[in-house]
Amino acid sequence: MKKRYFLLIFVVLFAASMYGLVATVENSTPTVNTPAAGLSSEQVPPVQKDDLIMVTAPLTGQTVTSPLMISGKARGNWYSEGVFPVELTTDDGSIIASGEAHAEGEWTTTDYVPFTATLTFPTSNPSLRSGATAETSTMGYVVLKKDNPSGDPQFDNSVSIQVQW
Repeated sequence: MKKRYFLLIFVVLFAASMYGLVATVENSTPTVNTPAAGLSSEQVPPVQKDDLIMVTAPLTGQTVTSPLMISGKARGNWYSEGVFPVELTTDDGSIIASGEAHAEGEWTTTDYVPFTATLTFPTSNPSLRSGATAETSTMGYVVLKKDNPSGDPQFDNSVSIQVQW
């Protein structure tokens, strides 16, 4: 009789853990929010990825100027030594500006920690720096990369936000 109860408890716990695993996998794809017609940037929710990072500025589709202020919050394991790399790229991936986002609190945690970053780029036409033409590069991406001091590709992660200038 005790073995049956033990087996029943084990089956229930196993089923609950499998449900949690499936729910986590289903929610692990990046959420990229594009403003729909008629919505202002205040109505576009922050960009999130894998419950690891949430970017509150800039928002998807937003027009950016230099200096570009980037803010949000990331889990402590997104940082290394309280920083992680940030880039502004053209739509073809050419880097226009790069820098680091800095934790605004204790980053040695698994909780969310606020961050800020500032990128300065040429104001006339940032795409010209990479050799692209104004016609082909009026849009680009803000790329926030998980810091990976090991260099091991299995630990790479990033989130990209489409912006325009």
